[in-house]
Amino acid sequence: MKTTCDHCGVGFRPANALERFCCNGCETVSGLIQKEGLEDFYKLRDAPGRPIGELSRDDFQWARMLQVFAEKKAVEESAAFASLTVSLDGMTCAGCVWLVELLYERTRGSHTIQLSLSQGTMSISWRLGEFELDAFLKHLANYGYRGRSHKAGWGQSFSVQTWRLLICVLFALNATFMNWLSLKFIPLSGTPVDLFQILYLAFYGICIFVGGSYFVQALYVSFQNRVLSTAAISVAPILLALSFGQWTYLPWLLVALLGFEWILSKRKNA
Repeated sequence: MKTTCDHCGVGFRPANALERFCCNGCETVSGLIQKEGLEDFYKLRDAPGRPIGELSRDDFQWARMLQVFAEKKAVEESAAFASLTVSLDGMTCAGCVWLVELLYERTRGSHTIQLSLSQGTMSISWRLGEFELDAFLKHLANYGYRGRSHKAGWGQSFSVQTWRLLICVLFALNATFMNWLSLKFIPLSGTPVDLFQILYLAFYGICIFVGGSYFVQALYVSFQNRVLSTAAISVAPILLALSFGQWTYLPWLLVALLGFEWILSKRKNA
């Protein structure tokens, strides 16, 4: 029988009735959150998470080098604070933002922090000589957040949510085009019309799977945490469209709803 992980909210099949976590990483982080009195993380979580898997064991030597350069620049500019931006993997919801911000505020020498869910980045400033970036990143790694050097190359700044939206748009366009081709030509035996229908169904199915899985997971998380998120509310128009038999327009409805979620995340992190 399938259930959802108590930490990340992802569905999995437990080996026994007592199993509550999908992986060792989720179980470890959940125990740490409970130990540190950070249970509000689960109340603020408003989107599906991701299984943590194995926790990072990086020594973050690159972070020490980045901090040296950032503090050298601050000294040259006669500034009291140094600043930089790093990529931070593992953030998926408002609960993650709250947790990382709180952990940073508790860190000696911290000054300001700005997180972006859509870009997966963390911009921080700190008082010179009082903060250790590598130690803070190691601390975040214990909670399942993996810091890495930020490189704003093409595609690297795209979040999982952005890629999901782009994939859905691509396959919705292909499904619409293939459906038009199958209706445009007279379906005679031996013509490629049957191929158009097969391609239409394939593109349609991929779009539904990629887009629909996001809202299904959001609904699971909402039921588990008893918090109604916008993603969970978006399931209502999907069910309404299905009840009226509007299957053909379902891919574009998913695209519209994913676009709405993407805009909300952008505004939240602006």
